[in-house]
Amino acid sequence: MSQAWEMDIFAELGLGCIDFPAFFDVLRSTQYQGWLVVEQDSVGRSARDNSWSPFENAKLSRDYLRDVLKI
Repeated sequence: MSQAWEMDIFAELGLGCIDFPAFFDVLRSTQYQGWLVVEQDSVGRSARDNSWSPFENAKLSRDYLRDVLKI
């Protein structure tokens, strides 16, 4: 797991490998009405990158939800 953390597996939304627009297209096409939870982890990142900020991390993901996914 420590090797995965070193690879920054916990990327901000839109920067990782998941196709969120396609995922949300499926949710919309099925008229999903339930809850969704966005969880952002930062294991190991703050120790390697002094400029990294939990606030900026959350803001990038929130902006992606609002501007790209239109949520």
